Amino acid sequence: MRKIDSLRQVLSTSIEDLAKSNERLRVWMDRGTVQCRQTATFGFAMAYRVNVLLMDMTTDIASIGYVICAWLRINQPDLLTPGKDAFALDLDVLDNGKYDALIQIDLKQNVTCALNAQGKMQVDYLPEPEPLFADDLPFPGLDAVPVLKAVSVSGDGQIAPFDPAA
Repeated sequence: MRKIDSLRQVLSTSIEDLAKSNERLRVWMDRGTVQCRQTATFGFAMAYRVNVLLMDMTTDIASIGYVICAWLRINQPDLLTPGKDAFALDLDVLDNGKYDALIQIDLKQNVTCALNAQGKMQVDYLPEPEPLFADDLPFPGLDAVPVLKAVSVSGDGQIAPFDPAA
């Protein structure tokens, strides 16, 4: 599932806690459905909830929210409609410096199928449509994958890059 893999990659490379210790990240899918279409391409859509469990985190939760919202602008922009909930968030505060977080995002992935030159069915994940308006474009300077190289919060609350190799 392309979106799940992309989200995992962005989180594990952009969030300092996860870049240093990737075993703090668990990702799984549930509540999945498939919407079939009677088209010549045998296309269908998969709708599902992706669950992201972050354990023993010290990174400010706002930084994680920022990374996910930046990822959503490219991968599921309809969730950023004003007044609509982009994702659900539950926190378990372990002590004054650590927490566990469960993030749940309802995603949809469109798929098309076609016979290739060898007569076998080829499945392709379709990208999100191009934005209709210039203000729907991704944040300046952000590529589709990865969304960010890294992000952390400084002592004064400013979001700043960090060196994941450190």
